[in-house]
Amino acid sequence: MAQNYGNTYDDSGAIREDLLDILTKVNKNATPLVNLLEDEKATNTTHIWPSVIVSPSVTGYGSTGTPTQNAQVEGATITMQGATPYTNNSNYTQISYIPFNISETQQYVVYAGVPNILEDQAEIAMKRLGQDFENALMNGTASAGSSTTARQMNGMGAFCAAGQTYAGSAATFATTTGNSVLEQLLQKIYTASTDHADFVLVNPANKTQIDGWTANVTRYQEADKYMLSAFINVYQSSFGVPGGIKLIIDNFINQNTFNAGKLEDFHIAFLRRPVGKKLATLSDGMNFYTVLEATLELRNPVAAGQLTIS
Repeated sequence: MAQNYGNTYDDSGAIREDLLDILTKVNKNATPLVNLLEDEKATNTTHIWPSVIVSPSVTGYGSTGTPTQNAQVEGATITMQGATPYTNNSNYTQISYIPFNISETQQYVVYAGVPNILEDQAEIAMKRLGQDFENALMNGTASAGSSTTARQMNGMGAFCAAGQTYAGSAATFATTTGNSVLEQLLQKIYTASTDHADFVLVNPANKTQIDGWTANVTRYQEADKYMLSAFINVYQSSFGVPGGIKLIIDNFINQNTFNAGKLEDFHIAFLRRPVGKKLATLSDGMNFYTVLEATLELRNPVAAGQLTIS
């Protein structure tokens, strides 16, 4: 029985005839999280990392209540207290792969703009894998999995929704002073963590609304052309970093949902880094796949948040 391999009949549009020796691969879906987040090594399918929330001292050392100014009596006997406890956080590693196959004939045919079809298809598969992984990093919901069910990781949306949240008015957000809605979330993040956000992830449709804001925004100007751009890349907030909060467009974040925090708090932990592998071959063709296994960690859970508008 014939195997389901790619073949030269499927590729008639790219096999060299009178074509220019150029083939452009367009990656329509950007992967900002994959490109921007720092990475580290995971050592187990359940990735665990500690975090600690440093809070002001309160009366009774460790009790809850109003923070104290910590004024002590001269010569007083010091009453010891336990070390500040750590909280273990966890996420599951998720396996993602893109398989592809090529026939032996395809390796000998000369394609327009493709010196090596195997390397070219591997590159395309890796880009597809990156897009799928970006989607998981944004929208994943944790599942431990089983022998018949895939493990899934919590994505940034799940982490941010478990942190600081604010539900605002979509009508207000769409006005020229719609930044007042975003400020509510940024203030909550700062109050909970005393840390300044440095990014907000936005859907393309919501980014056009932000471009209409007139307060606390920075529009880049090309000095040599005396042109002022119509788009906003940086938002200045009382609760953001001094240089301004980066507005990052991501196709995979849901419209009317905004994730905010500090990029340095999010890390991709790889159990298996992206790699291409050859599989066993039983017919006149070759089987390959690109694969990775990784998860997302958030080192400061209280310093991230999610704004929703409706």
